Amino acid sequence: MLSQTGRLLNFIDDSNSLAARAQALAGHDPNGADKAAITQLEADINAFTVAADKYSTEQGGLFSARFNNEFNLNGVQGTASREMVTELETGNADLVNGAAEVLKANAVDVRTNMLANGLNADGEPFVPVPNGGIPGEIHTVKVAGLVFDDAMTKLLGGVYAGNQQSIVNDLNAAKAGLQNAIIDEGLTGRALLEALRSAR
Repeated sequence: MLSQTGRLLNFIDDSNSLAARAQALAGHDPNGADKAAITQLEADINAFTVAADKYSTEQGGLFSARFNNEFNLNGVQGTASREMVTELETGNADLVNGAAEVLKANAVDVRTNMLANGLNADGEPFVPVPNGGIPGEIHTVKVAGLVFDDAMTKLLGGVYAGNQQSIVNDLNAAKAGLQNAIIDEGLTGRALLEALRSAR
């Protein structure tokens, strides 16, 4: 029986592995030479996303409040997983790659939120991700949104001395990322207005 730490580390490993497999098949003809590999990957993604949702939901209490956003079918992993499957079926390389990057960023988020004094699946000390898991540079609305989601999830347990600075860091990084995205993604119209409103 895996420990909770082991299950979280497996989730991280599986997220990264599935994302890498999807990126390797991104843009391939779903009815071509790689049909069997794509079909198998879609089945593996579906099994992963259902198992992750079930695990987090069954924990209940504070665990579910803390990790459902990252684990559940209607959370980050479920949304990214569904998008990967849909776009593998259409052969859309850009959207497969985008969804895979979200799944990998979500794995970083989960790792960042684990207790620093935990042990990994091999019984070795867990090493937290540098900079609290905030990417060194944020240039897309999608990544800024992930950082913002992290801050909102931390608020579920309340603000206290141990998480206050982390929440402020997330919010400041999300704000700076949105300001970068306005220029780098060339936002216009409603998207620009929403980004400006959020970056205040």
